[in-house]
Amino acid sequence: MTSAKQPRSRVLLILLVFSLTGAGLLMARLRNTTSIDTYLGFKAERKLSKLASFGSRPAGQSVYADYHWPARNGGIASRSMGQNSSLPPWSYKLYTQAQLAKLKPEERLSVLKRLSPAEKYDIARNRFDYPLVKQESERTRALSRSTSDLALGWVLSSGFFKEPKAIDYQSPYLPYLIPFSSSDIKALMSYYFQIIGLNDWSVKHMTNANTKSKKSLEAHWVHEVLSNFFLEHKNKKELYAFGVELMQDKNRITRPLLGYSSDIRLLPKGSYQVRTTLKVASLKAPQWEPYGLFNLDHQFINLSYELFTDSRGILTSSKWLSSTQVASLTYANSAPSLDLEFKLLSSLYQPNLTTTAP
Repeated sequence: MTSAKQPRSRVLLILLVFSLTGAGLLMARLRNTTSIDTYLGFKAERKLSKLASFGSRPAGQSVYADYHWPARNGGIASRSMGQNSSLPPWSYKLYTQAQLAKLKPEERLSVLKRLSPAEKYDIARNRFDYPLVKQESERTRALSRSTSDLALGWVLSSGFFKEPKAIDYQSPYLPYLIPFSSSDIKALMSYYFQIIGLNDWSVKHMTNANTKSKKSLEAHWVHEVLSNFFLEHKNKKELYAFGVELMQDKNRITRPLLGYSSDIRLLPKGSYQVRTTLKVASLKAPQWEPYGLFNLDHQFINLSYELFTDSRGILTSSKWLSSTQVASLTYANSAPSLDLEFKLLSSLYQPNLTTTAP
């Protein structure tokens, strides 16, 4: 762990967004193949024989594992470190400045380590009225019966930033260090990029046109987008964020995507059976050190579907064979800085440069 010192700075009002539907996103609800061209920003290849069967992020461009900070647990105001289950902000009492000051150093350090990312951020700013905790509590309590989380922020931040390391932060206002775990800082980054800074992104989101049915994307759309997208970015050095929302039984979770590989077999009836393996960032419980130190950054998700082509070999339709399907795809080609409205975060963030390569 390292130490960081932050000069006195003014933190602007945090603007909360209770619903992300359409906010800052270019929505591509697919009704026909021209929407794929609009989504990708170029004319996509649709002939199956010319589509690549594998693709991945360029060497040296990884993404990190993270926790999704669900609203039902209080988002980044959840006390998750060292707990058997997450403790939401509406079920715990906040420490006063006097209470923390009275504790012995070892006891205070132990208490601070167990606090939520939002509590630590407020304390570091000497804001013992806890504005971020209260705002996050309001936001998530309104969404506590939903599946809302900060996975989109995870996708966006991990695409452009290396996994942060844990630090002991020396606040200019307090005589003691405030310990931030790697997961604490990732939580704050996800919150910033999804809730505060989303409108500063150029984010493209692809979902099914019939959103009320909660159906997955058509499998051939997914196959086309993956092949075209990774081929387009194969030799580019520019960073990007790419996420996939998976439907597994009744659960949905968005993960950063590192790459894919497909095994394609011609069936006797003339269609093709495809088994595609997605390499995604792992969903992990919060922990102190970066996951990359232990090579825990990724896992594999298997998909299966059948593809149909016309007489020219152009993909026309498909059928999902696996219970795990793709609900939506999200990507961004550029990122805003960390210095907009969440200024302390830029001092807390220090990249972990010893992450194991994927």
